[in-house]
Amino acid sequence: KLRTCSAHNCYSLPTVELSKIKELEEVSFFNCCLETRNVVNLARLQRLRILSICHEGMDDSALVSLGKCPFLEKLDLSSTGSLTDVSPLANVLTLEELDLSYCRKIEKGAGDLGRLPRLRVLNLKSTVVTDSCLVGLGTSRSLVRLDMSSCWNITDITPVLGIATLEELIVLYSGKKLSKRYNFSRLQNLRGLSLGRMGRLEHEEHFSAFPSGLTRLSLRCAGTLNITPSFIEKVQALVELELNGDKICINFDELSKLPHLRTLSLCSYKFPDDVKPLLKCTTLVKLSLLSCYYLTDLLPLEHMKSLEELHISFFKLPPNGMIGIPPLLRHLKLSDCSVNFDPFKISESNALECLNIWNCNYIDNLSFIRKMKRLEKLLLASDQRIRCGFEYLDELPFLRHISTTRKVLPYCICSTLREKGVTLIENYR
Repeated sequence: KLRTCSAHNCYSLPTVELSKIKELEEVSFFNCCLETRNVVNLARLQRLRILSICHEGMDDSALVSLGKCPFLEKLDLSSTGSLTDVSPLANVLTLEELDLSYCRKIEKGAGDLGRLPRLRVLNLKSTVVTDSCLVGLGTSRSLVRLDMSSCWNITDITPVLGIATLEELIVLYSGKKLSKRYNFSRLQNLRGLSLGRMGRLEHEEHFSAFPSGLTRLSLRCAGTLNITPSFIEKVQALVELELNGDKICINFDELSKLPHLRTLSLCSYKFPDDVKPLLKCTTLVKLSLLSCYYLTDLLPLEHMKSLEELHISFFKLPPNGMIGIPPLLRHLKLSDCSVNFDPFKISESNALECLNIWNCNYIDNLSFIRKMKRLEKLLLASDQRIRCGFEYLDELPFLRHISTTRKVLPYCICSTLREKGVTLIENYR
């Protein structure tokens, strides 16, 4: 009656015996030294619907056998380095999701996948597919999500702009793909778009229009990224916006005119002085400030009254500096930050429910946590050097979960917390 089988990092698997289990529908093997003959055995499973075989050593001939699976719906072959031609998979008419990411030798057959009547999700990230493959994919009548990141041999994505069903398109850091101007408004069902190139990314030069229903947009580049009023006019439906570039030019007066913007992520952005310009974005619920090295003052964040989630990474808080905690903030994550032992300006009526501190080695005292009366979940990850303030954990009435990647909590504190029903997870590394 076994229906699911999963194994990781195993050096010998009885695939012949497994192929005889008639009820088996889902198989997942990761880094298990599978060879072509093992995959051929698994392909004999007549009820197989989901197959994940990543980091394995099979070659193209294994795909011929997989192409005969009558009910296969989801197939993950990511990081299988010997595959070059995936055309046999075009025979799996039931296939709905296919992950070929990091199969770095695949250059043929991807275009044939456009004929699959049910294929909804296709990941070609870090393969060596060419422009000719996109011509075939452009005929698809079912694709909903397509990832072509780091496909350096592709120079023109025009063919995929004809896939009427496409809802999410990811084109990040892929050679000359964005060397011309594209009209993305042809994709009327598109809701999520991720674009990135190694050089400058200008909306007037690289994209002429966006679909009116676009709600998620990610723009990344290693050069100048300019957000102008004319750009804002084209993306009025945006709910999520990510901007990542060495030289991002943002007019926050214009950005605040996006009426539905709830999530904003800024990576490597150089704020002129402090974060006060962000206060103009009054609809934000989630904010990420990643590698914004030139920031010196985060105290104004306390005035972002709509903010519920905040993620700050690679930030150095100056001596006596403070991180302002907005009144409605529920989730706070600090990662790789140099902050003092009590870095938060927080009111007694704060709403914090989850605190995640990752690799902030200057925090050695947990006493600041005493003000977080609504805290339910605490995560302390990587090399934390906390030495005192543990007793305040016992004073948090709603605390239910603590997770650490090393043993940082004294035994007596652990015992007390467990008696109160707190789940403690210590993942030693």
